[in-house]
Amino acid sequence: MSRLRSSSSFGVKATVESTKDFLDRLSTHVQETETVTLPGTVFPLQAFSIRLNNEPFYFPKITTELILWPLSYAALRGFTLVMSLLFNLSKRDTRRQADLDNALFLALYSGHTDTASLLLDLGANPGRQASSNGLHAAARQGLQKEIREYITERQAKPDVEDKHGATPIMYAMQLQEPNDWKTIDLLFELGATTDAVIGDAYYSYGDLARAMGKHNLGKRLDEIA
Repeated sequence: MSRLRSSSSFGVKATVESTKDFLDRLSTHVQETETVTLPGTVFPLQAFSIRLNNEPFYFPKITTELILWPLSYAALRGFTLVMSLLFNLSKRDTRRQADLDNALFLALYSGHTDTASLLLDLGANPGRQASSNGLHAAARQGLQKEIREYITERQAKPDVEDKHGATPIMYAMQLQEPNDWKTIDLLFELGATTDAVIGDAYYSYGDLARAMGKHNLGKRLDEIA
């Protein structure tokens, strides 16, 4: 009995050549950027303004616009394999490090911890100064394992500020009770400053919590300061 042999119209050679052509085309676009809109307030201090009486006023944004490179967008979506491919196609320069660090922030901000783990392996810095980083996003999501790792093992500073001046404590303040205090308490345990002052008006954490309507949290923050 003869055995029929299945054949593919898309053989080995065609697969390899088509993949190479695709990657060649893709490599010309990995440095492009695009504006992406996320719901809510991504950066905590953008939700605050100053009243005429110098008191903080809390008015969270409905959406936040970000300008992202493909690597960061893949991290935001949790597309780990795509992100790894884009990383290998990107240029080895200072901008790639910034993109890696931003990608780590976005991966954790969206809750993609597996994607974040790969980014750390690729060299992302969870404590990047003057930028939203992995520690900020871990605090925003209440990821205690990651917070502890970044501070104790990867030397992230517990008071590191983003580009607007917000600390990990401020990101944790966005959480619902009781996770807000649990996360803040861990950050204090790991060395965050209890009596920090924020912004040009020198607000305390308690001031900002009360402006958010979190009076119990504000009281606890005042007591520990």
